[in-house]
Amino acid sequence: MMNFGYSKPANSFVASLSPYQGQASLAASPHSSPSTRYTWQDSTALCPHHLVNKRFPLDATRSAGGQFPATSHSLFHPVAALKIHTPTGVTRNPPSPSPPFVQGSHHLSLIPPPQLLNRTDLSPVSSPTHRANLRAARQPLPPPPPAMDNTAVAEHYNKRKGDGRQGRKRSRIYRMRQFNNWLKSVLIALHTRPGYSVLDLCCGKGGDLNKWVEAGITSYVACDVAELSVKEAANRYNRLSQAPFRPVLLVGDCFGVSLADFVPSQSRFDVVSCQFAVHYAFESEDRARMLLKNVTDRLNPGGFFIGTTVDANVLVRKVRAVDGDEISSSVYKVKLDERFATKRFARGNAYGIRYFFTLDQNVEDCPEFLVHFPTFKQLALEYDLEILMQCNFHDFYKEFTADNYDDYRNLFRTMNVVDETGTMSPDEWDAIYLYTAFAFRKKGKPSAGAPSSQVDAKARPPVSDEEIIFMQQP
Repeated sequence: MMNFGYSKPANSFVASLSPYQGQASLAASPHSSPSTRYTWQDSTALCPHHLVNKRFPLDATRSAGGQFPATSHSLFHPVAALKIHTPTGVTRNPPSPSPPFVQGSHHLSLIPPPQLLNRTDLSPVSSPTHRANLRAARQPLPPPPPAMDNTAVAEHYNKRKGDGRQGRKRSRIYRMRQFNNWLKSVLIALHTRPGYSVLDLCCGKGGDLNKWVEAGITSYVACDVAELSVKEAANRYNRLSQAPFRPVLLVGDCFGVSLADFVPSQSRFDVVSCQFAVHYAFESEDRARMLLKNVTDRLNPGGFFIGTTVDANVLVRKVRAVDGDEISSSVYKVKLDERFATKRFARGNAYGIRYFFTLDQNVEDCPEFLVHFPTFKQLALEYDLEILMQCNFHDFYKEFTADNYDDYRNLFRTMNVVDETGTMSPDEWDAIYLYTAFAFRKKGKPSAGAPSSQVDAKARPPVSDEEIIFMQQP
């Protein structure tokens, strides 16, 4: 059985960190007892200034009052993941917080999290369904699904109609969309400097263009498999009054075709972004490798690869906690491919684990694939990409709305992530829990960028449909 991090009695979570200030603190879970022992464990991440890092031998035992010895690190000291060991020998991940809640106009706080025993999605080890799956472990494993015709994904996104600003505000997932935009804005700000050059893989309709303009980048190349989406990205750019760059837009499958022959030969990138799309690459190892090849081929040493994707740990844990092969709420539905209805996955084969995803009226039964992140990290190392951060969206929210991130906390409020009562619907918050953010760095020293005074934002000629580059015949 493949270990996604939820099949063993003891699960782990990452310690509460303030990595961008070079500090790390050990935070006690409200569900732990004073005798709970906390031990630093190895992790495979490498960057010294993000949420997860590697190999820091430290044993920290709580005092009777629940306090930890003071621990801090310089900005360049590696940090590790923290595991919990309770006297019973059986541990589970701490619960996710409730939806965010804003009191007044300036104070951001969390509703107290639900008790662990009320979170069935976090208790797969003791569930009857999970025990039945373990008993069936010796049965023959299902074959992988057949290769997916990638035109299905392109057709899916080509058929999606824009619903306009007012339509988006009426959507049941409006706050979720705003949260996603806030998170991407923060992720971009953390890894981008003025003067940087960006490659945007799976750019969709160009929804992040304004974020890149705000970041002060001076070169932008974008690619997507859906032709109509790329044309809409061009239209969105043309509606900008001014920008510090003029984009190069491509249509093609960046998981199946090398970009080397289509991206201008002089183009080098400081950041590669792939938002909400890596799960399409995990149909096969070949496609995952092509993604990483396209990421690293023109990425400068020290450059960043950032993105968001489905959190396989959370998704599978939720599916295993219920009878049947489907989970759903008022805003989303996830159904495993019939080949994986037993909720078992072949050891040593992290690819082709297909499910079908529906999100409100925007995505309907779209085929996606689980991203086994340990496999992704190991594969990325072959392309000189070292993991900096992998962080569930809930944890990302907790980290970057903390007191030491005033700008990001204020942005959270001004982007209307929460409603007039200061929160969002529980179903939206639950759907947000399905996602994770990540960042890799190519070995080497990052570029210093350019002074913001040298970034020239001005009106530029519009991009015509004839200028769009087709990586293969439409």
